[in-house]
Amino acid sequence: EIAQCLVGSEMCIRDSLKTAADADNVLILADGVIQNQSAEALSLSWDVSATCTYEGQWSFPANVYCEKNGGESFAGTLGILARARLVVACEVPAYLLDEGGAWTLTLNLGTESFAFELLP
Repeated sequence: EIAQCLVGSEMCIRDSLKTAADADNVLILADGVIQNQSAEALSLSWDVSATCTYEGQWSFPANVYCEKNGGESFAGTLGILARARLVVACEVPAYLLDEGGAWTLTLNLGTESFAFELLP
């Protein structure tokens, strides 16, 4: 488990990695905690974007979700000063994982970007 605080942003995240695969694709899940430290609600659809990048060359879009209702469902908005479980999901071709290269998860928050090493 990697512990990081997104310094200078309005969020904190603690992430861990999980994967699920079939013959063709791998679903990468970064699972952690997000804290909205601002006085405004945070729209994960509009304010936050994410990508998984392999070896700095191939980027794959990722979806960003947070839990609501005690884990009964996921939401696209994080309320004022709210803290919630964060899940970032990205589907990538399975053959790239066999290559053994470096993977990076990048969270983009407005004008700031934060990168996390995922797979060695």
